[in-house]
Amino acid sequence: MQRGLSRKLRQGRPVLNADLSVSVYASDESLICLIPAAAFVGGGMGYFFERIVCLHYQQLGYEVEERSCLGYQDRGVDLVANAPGERVFVQCKFTLQSMGAKKVEELLYAASVFVSENLSCGANYFDLVVPSLALAFPAKRGRRTPSARHAFVRHNGLQNKIKLRLVEVPIDVPDQFDLPPATGRQLSQTME
Repeated sequence: MQRGLSRKLRQGRPVLNADLSVSVYASDESLICLIPAAAFVGGGMGYFFERIVCLHYQQLGYEVEERSCLGYQDRGVDLVANAPGERVFVQCKFTLQSMGAKKVEELLYAASVFVSENLSCGANYFDLVVPSLALAFPAKRGRRTPSARHAFVRHNGLQNKIKLRLVEVPIDVPDQFDLPPATGRQLSQTME
């Protein structure tokens, strides 16, 4: 992963190219920089996804604090989005495969101290954001063990200071990018 990758991505609006490089554009649509695909090896796509999610929350009217510059010291929260009367703690997971219940519980545990220390007086939310709910939390028929989605939602009944949500934020992907057939060319947005 390239040094300064998060800083470069924060300069504008990143777009994934067919060769898996990323172009970063200014608000006037001029090219700020081109980041080669090799820069994203070893976890760099997570920074790309965090930036896409940050822009998503900004479009919804939130003021967003990006914490990606903290790396592993982010205390389990990638973004903090604030709007009048509410605060959203955001954990971004760029994954195109199923997340297990154990992984979800690890994410919640990692963020719990930071979240409890930074609750607002208004409504508080913890959003787990993925590019595709169908891929990250597939429906499992005939299984007795709780799905990861069920484990996440179950936590809402255990506390009263914060509401947990699963959020899907789409990524426009080039035609050459090999996606599972159920996802489509754009991973669509839904909230639960």
